[in-house]
Parts: sequence; C-alpha cells; structure tokens
Amino acid sequence: MLTIRRIGAVVLIVAAISVWFGMKPANTDTSSNYGASITAALAGDHANSARTAGAPQQAVVNARTARDLVTIIAEEGANPRPVDERPAALLTLLVIGFGWGLATTRLPVRGPARSSPLALESSLPTPAVTRPAAHDKPGDSGP
Repeated sequence: MLTIRRIGAVVLIVAAISVWFGMKPANTDTSSNYGASITAALAGDHANSARTAGAPQQAVVNARTARDLVTIIAEEGANPRPVDERPAALLTLLVIGFGWGLATTRLPVRGPARSSPLALESSLPTPAVTRPAAHDKPGDSGP
C-alpha cells in the first residue's frame, strides 16, 4: 500500500510541475499600450480645455475626450488578456491527491461486536433487597 501511495505522489508531483510550466499563459502585456493611449487622450483634453472660451466649447472638448476614452475601453475589451488556468488545474490535482490518500489509507479493522459480561451485568436491573430493620429481632412477633 505504501508503494502505491509513493507512486501516486510522484505522478501528482510530475503533473503539478507539468501544469505549472505547460499551462503558462502567453506573455502579452497590453496594459502599457492602453496606459499610453489614456495619457495621450487626457493630455489632449487638458490642452483643448485651456483654449475653450465658454460652455459650448467645453462640452465639445469633453465629448471628444469621452469618445477617445470609450474607444480605448472598446479596444481593451476587444483584446482581452489571456486567462491563467493554472490555479484551477492545480486545485484539481490537490483534490485528486486527497482522494488518492484516502483511497490508499488502511483503516483499522474492528472485529464483530462482542458483549462483555460486565456490560450485561450493568444493563440488568438490580433486585431490591429488603433487610430487617435494626429494632426487629428474629423471633420477635411484634405487637
């Protein structure tokens, strides 16, 4: 039984290492590109807001800035980041490992239930014993 447990442990360790390195997501760092785009949109907003003379012009500048930021959000949504699925796979291996450990553990074997004489005696009712009172003497017939 111990050999089976060791073989299972080695297989799970190899599987965990394979999952960790084999399921590594592609390294595509797109956050810096969006950061630069957001910075450029906000810089343009700041430059255009400085040249506005009234509320209608401010509304036009704000609308253009909102359009630029929404375009950046849409581009980011169209190019999602790769999902790292390694934690779920490692958790699955952990559950398999616990199951393997439980399946290969020897449980203590209990024999058939035996009834001990003490258990029988304690379960029987005790008979009531009547003793003569101290003032009663044998052969005394009473009043």
